[in-house]
Amino acid sequence: MIFDNFVVGRIDNSVLTSIAVTPSPATAAVGSYVQFTATGTYTDGSTANISNSATWSSSNPSVATVNATGLAYGANGGTVTVTAASGTASGMATLTVNPSITPKVTFTGAPPSAPYNGTFTVTATTNAPVMPTLTGTAGVCSAGAVTGTPAKASAVVTMLSGAGTCTLTANWAAGGGYSAAGSLAQQTTALKVASTTKITSNTPNPSTLQHAVSISFAAAGTGAGPTGSVTVTVSTGESCTGTLASGTGTCSITFSSRGSRTLTARYAGDSNFNGSTSAGVSQTVNSPTVSLTPTSINYGNVKQGTTVTKAETIANTGTGALINFSWSITGTNASEYTVSSTTCGTPPATLNPGASCVINVTFQPNAAGTQTASLKLTDNATTSPQTVGLTGTGK
Repeated sequence: MIFDNFVVGRIDNSVLTSIAVTPSPATAAVGSYVQFTATGTYTDGSTANISNSATWSSSNPSVATVNATGLAYGANGGTVTVTAASGTASGMATLTVNPSITPKVTFTGAPPSAPYNGTFTVTATTNAPVMPTLTGTAGVCSAGAVTGTPAKASAVVTMLSGAGTCTLTANWAAGGGYSAAGSLAQQTTALKVASTTKITSNTPNPSTLQHAVSISFAAAGTGAGPTGSVTVTVSTGESCTGTLASGTGTCSITFSSRGSRTLTARYAGDSNFNGSTSAGVSQTVNSPTVSLTPTSINYGNVKQGTTVTKAETIANTGTGALINFSWSITGTNASEYTVSSTTCGTPPATLNPGASCVINVTFQPNAAGTQTASLKLTDNATTSPQTVGLTGTGK
């Protein structure tokens, strides 16, 4: 037992006689720390800090714990005895852990409703020295960085959708002698916002019968802008639908009747935007008119093995272009006739208003008797197909 009070680090014959633990009494809030110091007194009257070599203990670890260097932590309200021992010497201090204080908190600022891409500011307050954490409903709203002080913290909330409910939650953790405050919540209903729709072009205008008109449109709004589709309707009953990409789109309509009409674009809306309708835009559709000269061709008597060529003149006397214009020989004796040349171009050809062209048809009989066929013309005129009767007699 002669070595019971020997202290590591001392090389003389002094013996530890007592230990004083300070501070005593000590107080701490729940969740906070207190550093105790153990001071040893020796037989020669000297003293030394033996906090790192003493053995520390708490009389009730559920109230407070103490580590190997004398640092105590207040876990729950109550009073404990903190002991530092070395050999047969020991010292004690009283530690009172004060129960946590229930904080006062408020959370305000969220409106009953807010539009897509709109913002508003919420404010959280507490008498505890703790900043709140703020969260919003994923996909509906987001809370920005929390700024300010615990007494008045704030964040800007951005609405990410025009549908659903934004639930904002504020939480305060325990700290500074205050217990956790739990959470407070506010709710804001997301609202769709207005959109605008317009027809940006309709080309060609005027157009001709059976020629596709390309219609471009745009739908606009705040933020990322509208998505979905736009339907173009016509006062004469036709319609087409196109999908928006970055707020714009196209569709086309082919008209089968002449005259003026009105085009209107209607955006149906999506989860963020209400629908909208454009102003009317005028579209004129012109019609070609086919004039044939002559209306039939008679080759008369032609000796077998010889040829006779006659011309057919096609004129466009209408207001629209004659398009998809092609020709062929049809009928009972079609093999006796051929299109030998033309100034009409290569099918499908186009004949503009006021223009004309010639198709030369050659008759070469290979048998005796009357040979009949037709020059058949197809195009976008309302009279299509047109026919020119071909008659010849082989001798």
